[in-house]
Amino acid sequence: MSEELLKENAVKTIDELIADLKAYHVGTRLDAALYLRLRSKEALKAIPALIEAVEDSDLAVRTKAAEALIEIDETAAVDALIKILQSSDPNKRYSALFSLGQIGEKAIPALNALTTALAMETEIDLREYLEDIINALVNWR
Repeated sequence: MSEELLKENAVKTIDELIADLKAYHVGTRLDAALYLRLRSKEALKAIPALIEAVEDSDLAVRTKAAEALIEIDETAAVDALIKILQSSDPNKRYSALFSLGQIGEKAIPALNALTTALAMETEIDLREYLEDIINALVNWR
């Protein structure tokens, strides 16, 4: 990331960064999620926009939005990621699983939803990933 871009995003308000989460350009959405994560202490009002951004069409934006959401409010992150497990898009389900795995033991409240998702999952790779995450969470209990 260029120094110019760093400076530009560092001076943006939280409201401007929230608006950037809906920008056409992927890089703008990605930078907004990154800067909201870095400014997590002041970004509470960004939670609804980040919840929406964890379903972005771009993998990198989904990942950074989830990281920002986890940094700001783990409970909201877990709830949002659980909902994505029901998506018809296997890439979005994978992103949600990845993010839940990153949360670690604080994702234990998602255990029932993960078990339900496992019973419904048709993608072999996702089933295996779900099993791994469920086993890890059970061991943390």
